[in-house]
Amino acid sequence: MDGQQRLTSLYALFNGHPPPFYEGEKLFFDIFFNLDTEEFVYYMEKKMKGNVEWIPVTEFLKFGDVGKYIASTSDTTRTYYSENLTKLIKLNEIRNYSYYLTEISELNIDEVVTIFNLVNSSGTPLSKADLALAHICSYWPEARDVLKNAQQKFSNYYFDFGLDFLTICISAVSVQSVLFERSFYSAPIGLIKKSWSEVETILEYIINVLRNDAYIDSSDSLKTPFALIPIVYYLAKNAGTFRSENDKKVAIFWMFNALMWGRYSGRTYQTLQQDIVNIKNSNKIEHLIEVLRRMRGGRLEVGADDLVSEGTTSRFFPMTYIVARSKGAVDWFNGMKLYGKNLGTKYKIHTHHIFPQSLLYKHKFKSSDRQDVRKVNEIANLAFITQEANLKISNKDPLDYLKAVKEKYPSALKHQFMPDEKYWSVDSYEDFLLQRRKQIAEVINKFLKKLIQGEEILSPLTTEEIIDAGENEMTEFKSSLRWDYRQNTINKVMEYSCLKTIAGFLNFNGGILIIGVEDKGRILGLSKDYESLGKSDRDGFELHLTNKVNDAFGKEFRKYIHISFENTKNGEVCLVRLDPSKSPVFMKNNGLKEFYIRSGNSTQVLDVEETTEYIKGHWD
Repeated sequence: MDGQQRLTSLYALFNGHPPPFYEGEKLFFDIFFNLDTEEFVYYMEKKMKGNVEWIPVTEFLKFGDVGKYIASTSDTTRTYYSENLTKLIKLNEIRNYSYYLTEISELNIDEVVTIFNLVNSSGTPLSKADLALAHICSYWPEARDVLKNAQQKFSNYYFDFGLDFLTICISAVSVQSVLFERSFYSAPIGLIKKSWSEVETILEYIINVLRNDAYIDSSDSLKTPFALIPIVYYLAKNAGTFRSENDKKVAIFWMFNALMWGRYSGRTYQTLQQDIVNIKNSNKIEHLIEVLRRMRGGRLEVGADDLVSEGTTSRFFPMTYIVARSKGAVDWFNGMKLYGKNLGTKYKIHTHHIFPQSLLYKHKFKSSDRQDVRKVNEIANLAFITQEANLKISNKDPLDYLKAVKEKYPSALKHQFMPDEKYWSVDSYEDFLLQRRKQIAEVINKFLKKLIQGEEILSPLTTEEIIDAGENEMTEFKSSLRWDYRQNTINKVMEYSCLKTIAGFLNFNGGILIIGVEDKGRILGLSKDYESLGKSDRDGFELHLTNKVNDAFGKEFRKYIHISFENTKNGEVCLVRLDPSKSPVFMKNNGLKEFYIRSGNSTQVLDVEETTEYIKGHWD
């Protein structure tokens, strides 16, 4: 772990080339040794050519014997070397130097990676996959080159997969685990090679499926390629192909939802492993969809509210492009079908602001206001056109150029979800966003429903179904918001407990908090909470909870929190659905800031060091 670069340099010095597993800048080990001054210097032709004082170190060491090296030289040189025999023997002794290796066997892989990254804080961080690939190369030296050749092949078709991704795929297929535990490190190299052969063939198949069936023309449309790993493993279990056309559509459906709802936005290895085990036990992608539904509190349908303030970095942005392509969307000026890898710079797909930024900042919004900037750059204000068309439009008013587009290509605007002409003025911009969000959400949902037979997978779980399933990593019950049933009085500690749970879900993968239900699932209702408030009804409860949320986290995180109510047969409950936050959420409490995460069925507070490590691993 420590000293690897030094040992790699020595390896190259002795052999004249770096080891097969080495990846980095080109190594120049053309080292010469001066018999007079005893210094080592890189080769300089003017200074060293024909000068017997300078010994080419690698050439010398390869002989392995001082006498044989001297005998191979000319008479004059041989005499000079014989006079400096002691120094040559000393140089040759480099090969006999002892290097000491200390093994620390009681640490697991996570601890080794953490220690390495602390020791080498100024270098490139090491991941578990990096360590695993180094292990593979130690037994299969050509592995890195083999994987890099495959990388280039995939890249030629616009899919850029990192070595870490490929290594995780190998681990999943070979030992049914992505955690790089003992089973991987003890796997025979023959199994690793066989698994890689399967992975390479499967990825070729998947790329063709993505291009032909999922309207994904490059890895740019994948927020994370990790969503492909469970599919790779599933295909490996099924002879490298989907068992039916419906099987393929279900897998695509799951992949799109996993990408949109951030299935791998945090705790990536652990979440991946859960999905691998699920497929291992069931051999059904449908089971992954069910897990995702429960993670989402029973809801997979995209709502217009999910798109508020979402821009090009949003997980919904690639999906907008995909469904536009599925509708047969064309460029607004040349009628060319959208394709992300068109030939020629001027035909590349650009993200176009329907209402130009300069126009909106001039008439309606402030570029210095963060909320205004988000509105200007919302998905709902973005379309996909070629670079040539984007330059032609420049900063024109939509009223000036959209009519011409509609006349020339009547369906072009419809296929990119454009609202009616009455929303095309700057004064109607807020209404334009509202209408276009609705249309984008509707088209995404219709597109996904076409992939599956029946609509039961998309339909939300009922509140009773969620409660019956009990508490889990994605679901928690609270008996009340502020009423203490044991002490029969208002207790603000109860509010604090609800807010902690909300924070934990926001900092994890999202989830659902149901208020009005005790731990074991018995519905208590909200009547006691209502009675404790000045405005003793649902509106008063929602206002109180909203104020508490805003005070604890700040209004900027309100968009991730969705509050609703439902009457069950045993009483009314409040459902707080939490989306995973795109940035760390700290909870204010008595002048302090606390950081909570979801861990299993509970919510835990982290200290400063734990918080730092969690944030580094959870968010980009």
